[in-house]
Amino acid sequence: DINYTCSNWTTTSGAVLGEVGLSSQIDGTWYMEDNHTCNNTRKIYCINTPPAYVFVTSTTYNGNFGGEAGADAACATRAAAGSASSNLGVTRWRAIVAGGTFGGTNYTARQRLSIPHNTTFLLVDNSTNVAITESGLFFDNAQSLVNLINKDENGATLNNATSWVGMTTDGCNNGTNYWSSSSSGAYGATGYNNNSNSGWFSQSASQCNNNYHLYCVGQ
Repeated sequence: DINYTCSNWTTTSGAVLGEVGLSSQIDGTWYMEDNHTCNNTRKIYCINTPPAYVFVTSTTYNGNFGGEAGADAACATRAAAGSASSNLGVTRWRAIVAGGTFGGTNYTARQRLSIPHNTTFLLVDNSTNVAITESGLFFDNAQSLVNLINKDENGATLNNATSWVGMTTDGCNNGTNYWSSSSSGAYGATGYNNNSNSGWFSQSASQCNNNYHLYCVGQ
């Protein structure tokens, strides 16, 4: 219960309550059994959230992926072929692009990916930190990336790469679906991976007949 959290877990006062659970139980009492005063000593539950890995594709594409699922498939293909990305034990790779239908239900890239908030993001070298939380990646409170997303699926450095992104819904629509047009008359949002600020995902709008990279994330 949000009303019983020992003042956001900052006090040991005997006049303040915190909620406790019973690890011996499999019903709701495992996490909500009673409220105890905060001067008591209790154990805590710990949950491991695995890191997510990001890379920029070594290959380029026009804006017609056949929808966001096609962009995800492109990332999965590159990840399986990559000498670095294929060794991380990740079973699902997705493109950092928005999705939905033009004039219908739309999802930002953040909504579509639905990554847990406390996820740490690493490059595919499995050591270089990109962002320490999901909100750090997607720029809550104007945060910057810790390091550039400048490694491809093989772990090779790739600078000055422009990528299709569409963090909102600016994604090469064909009048029905996003990421389904390679027309010079359609436009998609792009980012520039030499930026650690929001320019990595929000640099400009480009014609969809251009060939650009993708950012891929796997967890």
